[in-house]
Amino acid sequence: MSKSTVIRKIDDLGRLVLPIDIRKKLNIQPRDNLEIVVEKDHLEIKKTSSLQNIVWLAQIILPILYEEYQIEATIRDENGILFNSKKSQINENIFPIVYDNKKVGDFIVYGNNLQEKQIIKFIILIFQKYLEEQL
Repeated sequence: MSKSTVIRKIDDLGRLVLPIDIRKKLNIQPRDNLEIVVEKDHLEIKKTSSLQNIVWLAQIILPILYEEYQIEATIRDENGILFNSKKSQINENIFPIVYDNKKVGDFIVYGNNLQEKQIIKFIILIFQKYLEEQL
């Protein structure tokens, strides 16, 4: 991506407005997460996934899901796979993860067991509740 420079003022409340052309170029929507990294003499702002906040939770839950129920799963957002416990090539069931009425990613489960689907719906609810609390 080409580099561009824009100068903006900070308002009295400490807010910075990102120009619309930058928001369009990076597909930044209202309520999207932005990561702010502070370096020695500058800030770096990056668009990040809403699901980044639940990766650590997935790293705990998905291995247990596999050990206890032999359910393999993947979590992905619009940028790609965030966590994967998949070990084999079997049928794929895609469950959307929704936050603030917006699809933020998918929970993909491999297999066809009805019990699996009930467990996965429960896990997705856990993820969504966690997102609501954190964001």
